[in-house]
Amino acid sequence: MKIISHLNIITLACISVLTTGSVAAAIPNTIPNLSMVEHASPDLDSLKNNIITDSSFVNSLFYLGHHLGYAWAGGTQSRYVGEDIAIRRESENEYSLNARYNASDPYADGYRASERLKVKLNNIRFVTNPKDLTLGEPQVYDREVLYTETHVYYNWGDLEDTAVASLNYNQQSSWSKTDNFSFSQTIGVTNKYEVGIPGIGGASSEIKAEFSASQGWNESNGNSTTLAGSAQYRAIMEPRSKRYVTITLFKQKADIPYNSKVFMLYDINYENFLRWSGNSHIDHPTNRPNFPYTFGGANAKNLSGPEALVDQYLHQDINGYGEWDWPSAVQSSKSKYWFEWNLANLSRKHGASIAGKFTTVDASQFNVDASESIPLTAEDYANRKSKNKATRTRRSASFSQIEMVIENIENNDPDGIISGLNISQPTDMMMSN
Repeated sequence: MKIISHLNIITLACISVLTTGSVAAAIPNTIPNLSMVEHASPDLDSLKNNIITDSSFVNSLFYLGHHLGYAWAGGTQSRYVGEDIAIRRESENEYSLNARYNASDPYADGYRASERLKVKLNNIRFVTNPKDLTLGEPQVYDREVLYTETHVYYNWGDLEDTAVASLNYNQQSSWSKTDNFSFSQTIGVTNKYEVGIPGIGGASSEIKAEFSASQGWNESNGNSTTLAGSAQYRAIMEPRSKRYVTITLFKQKADIPYNSKVFMLYDINYENFLRWSGNSHIDHPTNRPNFPYTFGGANAKNLSGPEALVDQYLHQDINGYGEWDWPSAVQSSKSKYWFEWNLANLSRKHGASIAGKFTTVDASQFNVDASESIPLTAEDYANRKSKNKATRTRRSASFSQIEMVIENIENNDPDGIISGLNISQPTDMMMSN
């Protein structure tokens, strides 16, 4: 049997290969860093199948199995490793890849030739990484007036002064998510993280969308939170003048597009007998034992199959760290680079781009409309005198003559998006209500 992989050919069979002992010190990580392989697929089932049936992916799986020492890492219709492989979906999270055997095929001769290498990919799942997420610009729509408050500011003094007032409130903000990809199963996340969905009011109105391993990406589709908001008015007041100021709070929706990546994780199980010589088991047995072995799973520090492969390879200097003599496996390959390229081809991300949008509803937008300064009239002074008993006054040593009167309030918020409204002014300002 021979092995073909990207025009590299190595003669194989159940033959012997010179073995070496394990290296004495930690090895540097020279595994190539390969970019993600993206597949155009309408849904996760199709994506999974496209990844697993990709010839380069299949070839790397069987190439690795061959150099670990498993016999017959290809089917009987071909002389080459990784060819003539039967691929079957066994369940939602398991695929089998078996080297075919047919006694009438031209390459069906050899010792225990009917016992071909079997590879199972199980615990197949898809994840996304927060580092891959990018957000676009918000697109605002459905703007509605929630709350309007009109004030009149008076400067009763003979000097120019400054009117300052802050409207403080709490707003109920919510988000939802729409994906443009058909998710037939949960997409996990590599670690818990938050997405800061920008509110139109700036960083202070940012909404936190949280994703965790227990819920995943596609099952986290909305939540609400309460954020503090404020609107402030500050203006120069001419002596003996007044100004009308209206503060309006709006409810609004915004769509924020997102783009990200989803990629496949899986465990790798090899099953067949080891070649009598040239196998890379740490004990190098010569009795051709059947040796099922799994990379990944519960016994692999919660690493996926490709992660466990790389982890064992990079810790080959530690005696007993796994079951394989990695220098022997490398030596049986065409070259160290080629062996490590196949490790990289399995450990690289295989997946697809996903996109969608976050939709937010909040009250982070406000307008402040102010009139020009209007000279005070005799009627204003008369009204002030008649309301004097109802006036609450706050003064500081500066004895500001600025007074604020609440003229009108319109509340159009039956859903209670706005709460805790209050107006605060400097302590040297007078307020009437």
